[in-house]
Amino acid sequence: MYFLTAPQVGIPAIQTTAGLGASWVSAIDLLNLLALLLMLAAEVLALVLGLWLMFRTTQTAGELG
Repeated sequence: MYFLTAPQVGIPAIQTTAGLGASWVSAIDLLNLLALLLMLAAEVLALVLGLWLMFRTTQTAGELG
């Protein structure tokens, strides 16, 4: 919520290295990162579900034969 209440130019980020100048983090940067993390979580969930389904179908096929 802190980033969304900031002006559109953004919020100055703390720099740990010297000589690079100030950089700005805006609300859209934060939302972009959140969207990327949610997409990655969905891809991992789809991979786990697919592997589980493959395990279940191969286990059932082995019992029939």
